[in-house]
Amino acid sequence: MFRVQKLLTYCFLSILIIAGLWSTSFAQTSQAVSSSTAWQQGYTLILMSNTDIVSANQARDYVISQGGRIALLSPPHIMIGWVSSEFSTKLIGKYGIEQVTQNPVDLNKLKYKDNQTLAIASFFNSVSSGSLAQEMAASAAVVGEPLIPLINDALEHPTINYNNYLKNLENLGVAPS
Repeated sequence: MFRVQKLLTYCFLSILIIAGLWSTSFAQTSQAVSSSTAWQQGYTLILMSNTDIVSANQARDYVISQGGRIALLSPPHIMIGWVSSEFSTKLIGKYGIEQVTQNPVDLNKLKYKDNQTLAIASFFNSVSSGSLAQEMAASAAVVGEPLIPLINDALEHPTINYNNYLKNLENLGVAPS
């Protein structure tokens, strides 16, 4: 009788421990996703009319001096980072700053159409619309399979011409072996 009680107690404790570990694991996954997307809160796009790197750097320095944080500056027209929404309107008109937003932008209506500006604005749209956070959550939720990279996180490897490859090595002074 004593052995049966002891066995049942161990079984019950084992079930509680497994359930606790499972819920902790689930909570950690949820926390990991939410903490890994916390940087996306308040993400801001700043468009500028600047025509050179120096003026774009001056605009960035001004935003930083006013309490903003810049994650990426792509001169001369765009930067992304964090600026409080209350302060956003005060930036417009200073150092070539034309638009400050935390909402997705219509890429077709952007004034600047260079590849860098469009690529960064597209990335910003994925952050500000929440689609990047959804992709991150979906990839974190995959259980029992090898980790799958986020959608569109890599480009296809280009075809390499073997003869050109060898010629480039030779031009760099590397002797064929």
